[in-house]
Amino acid sequence: MLLTRVRVSSISFRLAITLACLLFFSFAATAQEGRRVIPIQYSGTLKKIKDSGLIRLGYRQSSPPFAFADSSTRNRPVGYSLDLCDPIVEEISEELEKEIRVEYRPVTPENRLDMVASGEIDIECGSTVNNFERRKRVAFSPTIFVTGITLCCRHRRHGKHKGGRQNRRSGAVVFRNRQHHFADHPPNDRQCRRAGNRDERWPTLNLGVDQSDPEA
Repeated sequence: MLLTRVRVSSISFRLAITLACLLFFSFAATAQEGRRVIPIQYSGTLKKIKDSGLIRLGYRQSSPPFAFADSSTRNRPVGYSLDLCDPIVEEISEELEKEIRVEYRPVTPENRLDMVASGEIDIECGSTVNNFERRKRVAFSPTIFVTGITLCCRHRRHGKHKGGRQNRRSGAVVFRNRQHHFADHPPNDRQCRRAGNRDERWPTLNLGVDQSDPEA
């Protein structure tokens, strides 16, 4: 009985060593192929992308150089911000270990935050200003561009007041996040008129403010 027991124990030991070696080489082969031995359970946006195999990128259609529809390439979305989003998509694909299709969805300044918060788009590739109120709703990447506020005015004289002061209309292109300041503190003797996207601002500036417009 003693010999039998020793023999059984020896066989069990050799079997355990063999299995351990097989598992080791199996794990090594899997690692060399770039696949995880133990899969990760994702949640939130990454889980949605992994399950669908699709990532939705939001972009502005007329906000060069950050994002715009290129008419020379059948309105294909292009721009600086979209170029920065490309390696992010590649990193997500590598993390999830699967091919990810990209779907571009147009956004506007009015709905871009809502579309991110609701999950209609996964990333907004644009030039959205990062501020405290917006960080309550969405998460921002590290800063990709630093800018400041400038005014672009028309230099066109229409006459003079009796006191010699020039009477002229002034136009200005102002960033959207500063519009509330001009609404609350309008410049003296000036008319304020809101212009929408980039395509609307320059024609409005070139034509000047229409004084007959009740909303001017």
